[in-house]
Amino acid sequence: MQPRRALITGITGQDGSYLAELLLGEGYDVVGMVRRSSTVNFERIDTIQDKITLVHGDLLDEVSLIGILREHKPTEVYNLAAQSFVPTSWGQPVLTGETTALGVTRVLDAIRTVDPEIRFYQASSSEMFGKVLEVPQTEKTRRGLEFVERKVTHGVARIAHGLEDKLPMGNLDAQRDWGFAGDYVRAMWLMLQQDDPDDYVVSTGTTHSVRELLQIAFDRVGLDWQEHVVIDDRFLRPAEVDLLIGEPAKARTVLGWEPSVSFPDLITMMVDADMDLVRRQTG
Repeated sequence: MQPRRALITGITGQDGSYLAELLLGEGYDVVGMVRRSSTVNFERIDTIQDKITLVHGDLLDEVSLIGILREHKPTEVYNLAAQSFVPTSWGQPVLTGETTALGVTRVLDAIRTVDPEIRFYQASSSEMFGKVLEVPQTEKTRRGLEFVERKVTHGVARIAHGLEDKLPMGNLDAQRDWGFAGDYVRAMWLMLQQDDPDDYVVSTGTTHSVRELLQIAFDRVGLDWQEHVVIDDRFLRPAEVDLLIGEPAKARTVLGWEPSVSFPDLITMMVDADMDLVRRQTG
């Protein structure tokens, strides 16, 4: 029996690398799409790079997408590529729209052209809910992007190693429903194993503030966050989404999915990883 084959766009990103590892473990042939760019970072897939096939393509170029689908014939496509950096979304809105919105359309059109039987997964930001009108958000809520947790854990590691003393932050009262990427990519895979396509909110169903994130991260290295965090207006968004919390009941019921890593454990894992990274970088 031929192994299943999956195409992952955005494979060099956090979720892409976790998803590639999961699919390899499930016996898939994994094809990863990367752009022809000198800035592509392969660090996240370094340990599995010899087990996957990397191909060049771009969400801005539908011809390249069609070519990849025709040559590699995937049975599943996971679109994780996007312009996901918040400041860039405000500074370059046309690029963001071309990549994050119209890019999806190009992938879908390429699938329609080559093989409509391909199962397709589209990753979307929780920020699409915008200034939410209901809490928690479900599959029927719709409509805005954020990486503050890594900024905090890496900043904490640099402060703990004496490389910096202050960590500039924006809105400490913003609340998010944070979860572990390894848990979330498992939900992605489970979605494409269903007979019928559908929308699913993947979340922990619990919310935590940026202030809680700071406390857990600084506590991990034995420091008081209030001695190091400074509020910088440059990090306040033009349109802040104050509260994001998902309702994962549908994913739990239909997919049988459950998150396995708690928020404190997640932040602890990230701080430990960044402590090790800074230690190796500084020799």
